[in-house]
Amino acid sequence: MGGAFSTTLAVGPRRGRRGAGLADRSSNDLGVVTAFPRAYATDETLIRGVRRREPEAARALYQRFARLVNRLVWRIMGADQEHDDVVQEAFINVISSIGGVRDPSALEIWVSAVAVNTARREIRKRKVLGIFHLGHDAVEDDRQAVGSEQMLVSRRFYDVLDALRTDDRIVLTLRYVEGMELAPIASVTGCSVATVKRRIAHARAVFERRARRDPVLASMIGGTTDE
Repeated sequence: MGGAFSTTLAVGPRRGRRGAGLADRSSNDLGVVTAFPRAYATDETLIRGVRRREPEAARALYQRFARLVNRLVWRIMGADQEHDDVVQEAFINVISSIGGVRDPSALEIWVSAVAVNTARREIRKRKVLGIFHLGHDAVEDDRQAVGSEQMLVSRRFYDVLDALRTDDRIVLTLRYVEGMELAPIASVTGCSVATVKRRIAHARAVFERRARRDPVLASMIGGTTDE
């Protein structure tokens, strides 16, 4: 994995230690409650409760996955004025389609996929409407404890991402900003590991070509490839 991408772009909610699960439940960046009602202590009971439209189950679902969904949307879209709306839309999609979960043990990956697909639709909608301007309308948020130099790098990074195809943008940010391995990326995006590798390679080529023109981003070029 290219270390320059992951170390330079530690923006937004912190992911926690490398190798932790997609949702690092030892952290509480959003101030949400992480002690779930005993009735929904397992993935199976949680899914069952949400399917039955039990309000406590919906709250438990949010409490468990708020940090994960928030972080994934932030990684893909950057500091965006409509961030909270996209997160809310992702949870609406999760609750409305949770009947499609076939394997309760894969709930976390499934929620991640819904969050990624929600961000994908928002990005594509903006491209169609011609108002795709990520990186320019950063929101003030105490969850983003970064300095002005780091903010500049982040904005330039997301400006360059505007040139990528949406699916390429997603795999690049999941790999180098979120720090996910190839197999989970394939599961979340619904494609093969080979396809993920091809998309990452294409995205890196486009990103590096454009980043070389920007002195702020030039130092990000380098690192290893995903062989």
